[in-house]
Amino acid sequence: MDSVPNEIFRQILVAAKCGSPTTGRFLPCLLVSKTWRDLATPILHSCIVLTPETTSRFMKVFQRHEYGMQVRSLTWRLDPLRPKAKEVANGFGDPNSRSVAADLPDENGKALATLLPRLTNLTSFSLYYTADTNGAHLQRRLLINVIEALPESCTSLEIDTMGIDSRSPEEKVHVCEALRSVLPRVRHVRIRIGAMCAAMFGSGPLLNGCPPLPGQDGSFVPIAMPNIHSLTVDCKYLGDWSYTQCCGSEDYKGWVNEPGGSAWFPITAGLERVVETERAVPREADIIVMGFVPGLYEPSCAWPASIRADMIKKESWAIPKLWRWVRMPDGRELEAVKQIDVDSLVEGDSWRNLVSGARIAKAVIEAAAIGRARIAAVNGEVKPIRFKTRKQRVKKAHNSFFGLEDNALWSNEKRAQQVLLKA
Repeated sequence: MDSVPNEIFRQILVAAKCGSPTTGRFLPCLLVSKTWRDLATPILHSCIVLTPETTSRFMKVFQRHEYGMQVRSLTWRLDPLRPKAKEVANGFGDPNSRSVAADLPDENGKALATLLPRLTNLTSFSLYYTADTNGAHLQRRLLINVIEALPESCTSLEIDTMGIDSRSPEEKVHVCEALRSVLPRVRHVRIRIGAMCAAMFGSGPLLNGCPPLPGQDGSFVPIAMPNIHSLTVDCKYLGDWSYTQCCGSEDYKGWVNEPGGSAWFPITAGLERVVETERAVPREADIIVMGFVPGLYEPSCAWPASIRADMIKKESWAIPKLWRWVRMPDGRELEAVKQIDVDSLVEGDSWRNLVSGARIAKAVIEAAAIGRARIAAVNGEVKPIRFKTRKQRVKKAHNSFFGLEDNALWSNEKRAQQVLLKA
């Protein structure tokens, strides 16, 4: 064993960490020998995944002064929590539900904001809701604290609250301004928050979210994003059931049901100004804005679609979508097991889940595969999106009001022997 180079041991340990869905399975590697401990410790800390159930304990035990510089990736997964056993025993809560997600204690958010500046080699950060939390909101002031605390080394950023973050009527907080301060330095970004506007991409008024007409004073000053490789801004809630809001004095009220008050117009208008500015963004960058066209739940009347707008190429795709079913631009027809996976597919899968629970930008995962990324544990297995088989879809169709097998579109396509609806 003494003749085996340390690099071989390191590769073995990286493979063990990548294949471990939990940290507990990797910890025994630190107990083999002093050599293994020295090699395994940086790998253990390189890719951290926190949930509401683990955040508080991690903040108490993590030795940030000693190990903070070893953290390359941090994912804060806001998973729904199961009711505590004591609550169930006392008749409070359904033991099979996962509803109380993140009325996250402010202490956790404050502790995270205190920790982040210590992670001086952090390159990737993701704050990510994994499911609808049935009304449990994340406070926007916490989002601002976290964004402002990110170290300069962080070049990959995902903030996805599914649009259910909030503020009180008395609070004067603006997340877009905090994001604007970090966008010039980052490479890979994905954003979906409850209220957004053009202030994310520049300063000054943008005349109701639209570029000024000839003769009008255009005082909007767009920022430059010279390092950006991929940027996705999602202006809709999970499942395309409503629009996220445009920032304003009443953006604490919730969602909007009409496109006129949505974030779509100011976000696209602001990005248009950025893209039109010479050398503000690389021409090869992927800059995507997501929206949707609502439809009726009876597909024979009006078919809903997700809108994928490419701001650089100036082209948009309308992608037919109904619940977890989608017909992709390449002709594939898919029905995912989870709604959140359908949203990821339609967006272009720019951020991916690893088996470990981490969320990493697709480009970073691809770079790690050829040795160009600094995050050791990013070489981990990508968690595949699960799709329903044809047999499962047919079985569900016979037992569901929204069965796809029985809808008018598929019946008409079968009768005409051709595809009638494409992306």
